[in-house]
Amino acid sequence: MARRKLVWGGEVILLLLCTFSKVSSEANVAWRKPTSQSSDFGGNWAASNVVDGCTESSAGCCTHTSGEGHKTAWWRVDLQQLMTINRIQIIYRTGSKQRFGGYQLYLSNTTDSPAQGVLCYEDQSINEADVQLNKEHQCPFVARYVTVYNYRNNPKRRFWYSNNAILELCEVMVFGCIVGRYGPGNDDCNNMCQGSCYGGNCNPKTGVCFYCETGKYGDFCNPDCPSNCKDNRCQKDGGDCFGMNRFTLNHNVFIIDN
Repeated sequence: MARRKLVWGGEVILLLLCTFSKVSSEANVAWRKPTSQSSDFGGNWAASNVVDGCTESSAGCCTHTSGEGHKTAWWRVDLQQLMTINRIQIIYRTGSKQRFGGYQLYLSNTTDSPAQGVLCYEDQSINEADVQLNKEHQCPFVARYVTVYNYRNNPKRRFWYSNNAILELCEVMVFGCIVGRYGPGNDDCNNMCQGSCYGGNCNPKTGVCFYCETGKYGDFCNPDCPSNCKDNRCQKDGGDCFGMNRFTLNHNVFIIDN
C-alpha cells in the first residue's frame, strides 16, 4: 500500500490571535502525537492513523469509530504542550459525507469533555453534496488539544445525516509552532519571538508580535512608548498613548492631549 508522508511541515483557549495567510511554512505539530477517540471500530482503523502522514482513504490510513447506537463521536490529538496554531487541515474518508456532516472542530487546554474549549468551526452544510471532505480551517489560537466532534440528535438536524455519530478521519494536520517560536521560509519554528512580545508569543509564520509588553509598540515591539504616556502604555500600532500624564506648572494642572 502506497503511503504519502508529509515532511513539511481551558481553562480553555488562552489567547485569540489574528488571522494569518493561508500560505505558510509552520510545522505540522500534530504529526505522530498521542491520539484518542470515543470508540474503536477495530481492525486497522486506529486513532493514530490520523497523524501518520498517510492521506489515503483506507484501513491503515484512516480511523473509524464504532457506530452501533452512538449519538456522539470524537477524535483528539494531544500536541503535548501549548502551540501557537495557525491552521488545521482535515481529510475525511471518501464517500462518507453523510457521516461527516455537522462536525465541529474544538481547541482547548484541557480534556474535561470532548465538546469543550473554543469552537473553531462547525459544518453547516445544507445539502450532502456541500460537505467538503478535504478542508483547511483557519484556527488562530494558542492551545494544546485539537478535537474533532460530531453528534446526532433525534430528530436529526439534517434528514441526510447518518443515524449514528461516526468519524472516519484519514488525516488531521495542525500547522503552527511551539509558543515563543516562529519559522519563516524553510526554517520550521527555529526562530525565537522577540522578548518584548507579550507572553513571548508571536505569529508562527512572520514572527510579528500579537501584543507588546508594557512600554513597547510596533510589529516586533521594539520602540519605546512616548515618555508622556500614562502608565507607560501605548497602542501597539502607531504608539499612540492610551492616556496622558498630568503635570503641574505655576500651581495649574495641565493635561497633554493627543
